[in-house]
Amino acid sequence: MNYFQNLSIKNKIVLILFLTTSIASLTGFLLLVSSHVNVLKEELIENSILEAKLIGYNCVAAIDFGDYPAAEEILSSLEVNERNIAGYIFAPSGNLLAKYTRIDGLPSPEPQLKIENQSGQFTGKYLIVESPIFYRDKLYGFIYLTVSTNELSEKITDQFLYWSFIIFIIFAGAFLLARWLQGYISRPIIKLARITREISESKNYSVHIKKDSNDEVGQLYDEFDSMIKQIESREKELIKAIEKAETSERLKSEFLAQMSHEIRTPIHTIMSFASLLRMECEENISEDNSDSFNSIDNAARRLLRTIDLVLNMSEIESRSYEPIYEKFVFTEQVINPLFAEFSVQAELKNIEFIIDDKNPGAEITADKYTVTQIMANLIDNAIKYTTTGSVTLIMEEKQKYFEVSVSDTGIGIKEEYLPFLFSKFSQEEQGYTRKFEGNGLGLALVKNYCELNAATIDVESTKGKGSVFRISFPLDRDLNKTN
Repeated sequence: MNYFQNLSIKNKIVLILFLTTSIASLTGFLLLVSSHVNVLKEELIENSILEAKLIGYNCVAAIDFGDYPAAEEILSSLEVNERNIAGYIFAPSGNLLAKYTRIDGLPSPEPQLKIENQSGQFTGKYLIVESPIFYRDKLYGFIYLTVSTNELSEKITDQFLYWSFIIFIIFAGAFLLARWLQGYISRPIIKLARITREISESKNYSVHIKKDSNDEVGQLYDEFDSMIKQIESREKELIKAIEKAETSERLKSEFLAQMSHEIRTPIHTIMSFASLLRMECEENISEDNSDSFNSIDNAARRLLRTIDLVLNMSEIESRSYEPIYEKFVFTEQVINPLFAEFSVQAELKNIEFIIDDKNPGAEITADKYTVTQIMANLIDNAIKYTTTGSVTLIMEEKQKYFEVSVSDTGIGIKEEYLPFLFSKFSQEEQGYTRKFEGNGLGLALVKNYCELNAATIDVESTKGKGSVFRISFPLDRDLNKTN
């Protein structure tokens, strides 16, 4: 199929016309030869049955008087026709009465002894015909003739060679006719291809194409001419749109970078001075004031996390993020640092934070930063939405995948909300009265980061009992092909 696709339009047309004609001619040839072969076979069967009847009729008297040597002498008259190989006469009971064979050792046929049976059967190099012997409505026996098919084979061969020569002449004529006719179709198309190439190389869209006919190819010329004019007009519009988009993208990036800097700098200042004040007043600070310092720290971190999520989502949507795929030890380089970070939050909420690594030292090929963000978002959500109980991480190799599950005993998710779980800015509880903070970007970013790493994510959750998030990373990724 690839070979045909790569042929020139001229050769394709020639090939199609030639194959169509050839297939039609070959089909007719096969049907004609098959029909002629059947006619020759039927003719041989009819002649052999007629000869068998005649011999059988001449043997009636010998059979009636039990003079079987006379019957064999009559059978020997079969040798006049070279195609007759053997003849047999059987009694109605099936006993062999007389036989004649031109070839020694030729086995006699098994008699069918059916009165209505008058047929011929081809077996290898021979034709065996059977006919009952009747005289004045009395059955005297059955006669079998074994006939050579050599003469039939020669006739079939002669017919095959004759019609093969005819088909060859037809094929040659079809090929020459196809070569001549293809020019009417291919020349305008080749001309159009040449003009298209010239326009593509010169970028000159003011070229006018003159058509040579009013058929479908002529309509193609008109449509192409109209398309060139539209391309020229839209190219100008596209250049303006690209310039506008580049300007907008640059302004967006500058705005996000500037806003990130403007927000991060005062937040870090607030966090630093709040920490200093807490250290200075640590001995005399009341429990209420200590909670206030915690609130300042949590609010600042929440704002920083929101900025990070917005910037990360912006990079994903603009496709400006360039992943660096590498092979690394998952637990050691991703989970252990996160465990140290989030274990403090879990301890403050009296939640048990459990790590169950069933394959220590397991490696995956992925972008480490986005994988870390996936796990950080899932662990943060698990701790945030769990008030009592535990958060458990299980890492395990399963066939061609490395599966990581994050399960919690938190508030769970309603079944009807699960289809919208990974949508941007989507949260199960909306409005200012919701119990938990969040901007609805975390899980949307997790979904995008999973796709970036060819990973899949599944969720199981029951409202009031908890949730389980499972991420499957492929283990057979080729680092060279990935990058």
